[in-house]
Amino acid sequence: MSKPYKIALLNVDAALLESYPADRDGLVLYSYDSIQSLVNELDIQFDIIGVLGGSAEADVVETCRLIKKESSLAQTPLVVGGVAGQELDPIEAFEAGCADILNASMTLKEIELRISKLVFQACASRELKRDADEARNVAMNVMTESSHLGITVQFLIDSNFCDNVDELGMQFFQALKHYHLHCSLQL
Repeated sequence: MSKPYKIALLNVDAALLESYPADRDGLVLYSYDSIQSLVNELDIQFDIIGVLGGSAEADVVETCRLIKKESSLAQTPLVVGGVAGQELDPIEAFEAGCADILNASMTLKEIELRISKLVFQACASRELKRDADEARNVAMNVMTESSHLGITVQFLIDSNFCDNVDELGMQFFQALKHYHLHCSLQL
């Protein structure tokens, strides 16, 4: 792994993590016992959230649904891991917002590659969303400016066909109405 990935782990026994070095193999692990304690952690932007089975709080699928409802965590990829002897339906997990399912039979290298892939996809998704927002803002500005330009050009065209000053004044008021402006005019 190229950089240390910050991984939040839910439903993990803290004693298990004490034996794990704080920054091993490019993984920085944080343990949380509830979704609320994870949400309250405002300083850290996690690359991955890992949800392990076997908790008293809720089953894995329900935990994924609750995490995805939190707006601050909705874009963070979720990885679930089951505990031996506990059934985990992959379809339900993916429908609940899970990005990947890990199990004990996977090698450490495979887990690292999957985590790297998920972090890359999440970063790419954030970049695409940011680019789409910028493009939308530019398009709205262009449409607004062209609309204003169109109103002005239409006023100039219509003013050439006015027979008297009263008609010109009415054309002027109609043009201002498009800009949501009101005025009085003395000719």
